[in-house]
Amino acid sequence: QTEPAYPTVGFTVFQGRGNHMKLDNMKPLHKLKVANLKRGDGVCLELGTLESTEDKYVVIAYTDQPNVEHKYTITLYTDYDHVFERIDARLNCDQCGNPSGLYRVLDSLDRMERIAKRVLDKERRLQIGDGGTYTGYVPPAPPKPKPYFPPQDPLPPFDGANQMVPPAVRERLPMRSIGVVGGNVPHGASSELERKFLAADSDGDGYIDAAEATDYVQYHERADVDGDGMISMEEMIRFIRPLEEQLLSSRSRHEQALGGMNDEIRKQLERIAAVRRELMELGMGEEDLSAKDRSRFCSVM
Repeated sequence: QTEPAYPTVGFTVFQGRGNHMKLDNMKPLHKLKVANLKRGDGVCLELGTLESTEDKYVVIAYTDQPNVEHKYTITLYTDYDHVFERIDARLNCDQCGNPSGLYRVLDSLDRMERIAKRVLDKERRLQIGDGGTYTGYVPPAPPKPKPYFPPQDPLPPFDGANQMVPPAVRERLPMRSIGVVGGNVPHGASSELERKFLAADSDGDGYIDAAEATDYVQYHERADVDGDGMISMEEMIRFIRPLEEQLLSSRSRHEQALGGMNDEIRKQLERIAAVRRELMELGMGEEDLSAKDRSRFCSVM
């Protein structure tokens, strides 16, 4: 029989500090006992004799991997009278007043931030494709470095060209004056082919690389409905209008989602103001309220 997929579980016992004490990372809890990680259906720890104290002992269970949800039951066997209860960090605190309203606001804000982050991450995955698995995603190639041309002395004027000057600086010859340009347009080609070639050759070096060909097919060829190599104003409007409608639709969706979040924040702020008014009616002043705003760090132990 195959063993069930039990997680590796352990637990620790700490010394408590009292009720409503602010936890601080600079002052960790005092560890008393440790039950090492064990893979199975039970972890046991013999505590022995514990000193009598007014504070509580805290038992914290943990697994070998973070962010793993696991249901567990802790059973305590002892001959002494005791109270073994679950810690509730949301109990009303006599020192802090009633922070439950502020807790609900902070929890709602945290939940909205997590949802917004998930939406942005899903949009990014849909843009990449492959169902959001990043399987076939290939990062774009880095840009080509610019060619280096060392300085040289000026040449005397003559019928020719300075070959050390970059090709983009040299005067381009008309396409009909040469037989073949980069092997793409044959001699005697029609003006339609020449216009298409000029449209694809974006950097004007007389050659069409893979990136230029991809851009031409993706944008220019789709916009050039009649295929004459030129994009008229009517063709441009026809090509841009669906993109503008798509952008406006996406913007309206984002504005609607943002409006809903603003409404939720406004409602939560109104609830906070109502709680503050109730507290002031009970006799608490503004100074007392401002001093208790940091009660979210309070924990019952």
